[in-house]
Amino acid sequence: MHRIADWARHHQTDIKTVQTVLRAHQTSALLTFPIQWNGIKKAGQTAHRLGTKDQVFLDYVIPALCGALDPHGVDHFEARLRRTEIRDLATTGYATPHVDHTYFAENLSIAMTWTGSINDLLTLSHEAGHVAHILLSKAVAMPPIGRETCAFLAELLVLHHLQDHAPDLFDAACTIWHAENDIYLRDDLNHLTQSLIDPDTPYEYRQNYPIARLAAVHLFDAEDPSVIRDLFASGPDAMTHIALAQMANAQNPLPVFPKATSPAQEAYQSLGAMVLLDMAAGEDKAESTISAYYAELLNHMQHQTAFVGLDANNKPFGYTTWANGQTKDRASTHETTPFGSADTLRSILKAHLEHHTPAKSEEVA
Repeated sequence: MHRIADWARHHQTDIKTVQTVLRAHQTSALLTFPIQWNGIKKAGQTAHRLGTKDQVFLDYVIPALCGALDPHGVDHFEARLRRTEIRDLATTGYATPHVDHTYFAENLSIAMTWTGSINDLLTLSHEAGHVAHILLSKAVAMPPIGRETCAFLAELLVLHHLQDHAPDLFDAACTIWHAENDIYLRDDLNHLTQSLIDPDTPYEYRQNYPIARLAAVHLFDAEDPSVIRDLFASGPDAMTHIALAQMANAQNPLPVFPKATSPAQEAYQSLGAMVLLDMAAGEDKAESTISAYYAELLNHMQHQTAFVGLDANNKPFGYTTWANGQTKDRASTHETTPFGSADTLRSILKAHLEHHTPAKSEEVA
């Protein structure tokens, strides 16, 4: 592959479809984090120090991958995965974390720098994802987007395992995932977007990451776990398991916001949207009575300290509330974006506040 047009053909798609997937992301129709964890934004503290790389591999990575990819042990995956060597990254030559292997060889090695940080845990999970697809596909070559989707899925599978077995590490790892989205879904995505303008743009490996990152979340949220197992074992047919066309046509399932004819109607629409968004995000409001929950939202509406973000199709994708009614120094009390990006919501809110003159709200009961 020498050009971006060759890259698209190699992945059994075309430039227009890839551009549509990126637009679906930019309009918040594609999630950048699994919906089941959407309320987890920041742990505040990610300076955990873990044990040795081999111990972390045995304690967290292997159980996570085996539980998802070979739950019944029919592929003897655990024994094969345990033979993976984790060695220090060379100071010269190829200085990026990677997997060394000879095709059809069972003994693989992961090369990476280990300091015991949460970042290293996700890097180890990512590279272990490459080991997993090499083993399960019998080392048959896989298209780049396919193998990077597997690697990102491995990170999510480890996160899922941490949620049950190491919740303190889970929150910190979620924070790292969100931070790395700034690289994959901002810097790399902007570069890919520009590259797609000209079919003759030279191919670069990082052009694979934005689509793979989005595809991993899309597949992780799928109801059938066999879809993930099939991808890891697919080899050259990987793109048949990554539904780019479906991603391009991703739809927010909430109804379109009709144009309100009065402030009261707009308030009721916003209240309804916030309830639906909390339900979609799986927000746990069990500790609150219905009346208390309604009263809290109503209070925010009356004091103009709530904002519902709408996507390009005029559908609610998230909302936020805050304690301070002033534009400056807002203290957020709640934020959820089950069908979009928190950064997009904040950006839209900022623009709204800069051009909005507060007015006295109509009374809504």
